[in-house]
Amino acid sequence: MLIAEPKTVLNFLSDKFDFMLELIAMNKSDAIIHDEKLKKLCKKEGIDWQKLIDYKIIRELQQGDYELRKPIEIFINYISEDYKLDLPENIRKYFNSIEEIYEKMLSEENPQSLQRLISGMIDEVQQFIETIESNTRSLLNESKELKANVRKIEYVEKIKRATYFIDFYIVPLNKILDANHKGSVIHKLSLVREQGNKERINHPDFAIRSLYEKLYNQVISANVELVKNSKVLTKELLPLLERIKTESQILAGFMEFLKKPNSYDTPDLLKRTRHATYDPDAFFAAKDIWDQLVKQDDIVVSMADGQQELELPWVFDRVKYKRIITQSLPIKNYFRWSNDLIQQEVTKQDFDFDKFFAMSALIFEDDFHIQFEDEERVEVKFSGLTLDVPNLTIDRKTKNSIKNKK
Repeated sequence: MLIAEPKTVLNFLSDKFDFMLELIAMNKSDAIIHDEKLKKLCKKEGIDWQKLIDYKIIRELQQGDYELRKPIEIFINYISEDYKLDLPENIRKYFNSIEEIYEKMLSEENPQSLQRLISGMIDEVQQFIETIESNTRSLLNESKELKANVRKIEYVEKIKRATYFIDFYIVPLNKILDANHKGSVIHKLSLVREQGNKERINHPDFAIRSLYEKLYNQVISANVELVKNSKVLTKELLPLLERIKTESQILAGFMEFLKKPNSYDTPDLLKRTRHATYDPDAFFAAKDIWDQLVKQDDIVVSMADGQQELELPWVFDRVKYKRIITQSLPIKNYFRWSNDLIQQEVTKQDFDFDKFFAMSALIFEDDFHIQFEDEERVEVKFSGLTLDVPNLTIDRKTKNSIKNKK
């Protein structure tokens, strides 16, 4: 029974918070609080040690010493983020408790008993998440402290502690959080989630449906938190501890080398060498490029005898000729018209087959409507070649012609 008022206890914890931290450190180092150390600390801080019993902060043991009550220790550690590492066995027990409650939930028919079981499952999942979070945070703090070597421990001891954290905590925790392992708590929680999802919709009792809804949401949130903590373990903690082991081994080896430097064959660490960062021929390649940019020789084009100007090869301007065709619509006898057009445009060359083909391809597009005159034919002459082609009439494509085509 708590003798003092709850507010009185909270005010005491707030006013004497540093004292409580010292008390927790004392309890952590010795597993108990010795009577002599407790009264010495209380005298230094001006605190009546009897109040610690009245406020249910400590419990007196049979041999005259004391221990810190677990709820107080958990509360102070929680708000000061000084978490205590739990044994993997203490965390693995949640698998058995969750499995046992889950099996009873499947077979329980009494509504009141089922409600108690669901509420118990919700509490158990919440405690499991709190435990995983506190262990992950504690491992992270321990690893960072080991990395910084705050306690100035020897390199060999650093290796031992890093190996201990990996083998004794991280590897077992990963197995507990492995969703693919049927013996993991996460796998068991997936079964609870499926059951909760089904019953929150189908159960006939409204109160039980509401509890299943709460359980389902609780497990969903738990999965998110567990995945987050699992990533911290695998992507932050494990690489950090592996680096500590590697760095420690390198430093330990270097210390051993310094003790007997003449006993080992070593590379020429202090021998000066010069290495070019570019190809040996880079200078000459750059000089060639520079000379080409700076010295540009004049280009002389010689004309044939009697030639007045340079004759460039003819290039078919598709856009130009399509525009001329569009402006000239309608066009009757298209092949003869195009023959005359090209002969006017190209003064130095004959109207050969390539030019004829290029002009012919222009009219077979969606913009033009082509009409054939079956009875009338036209001859188009090239150098050494005469083609017999139909008489075509070209006009703009109208809506009616598009519908007829479809």
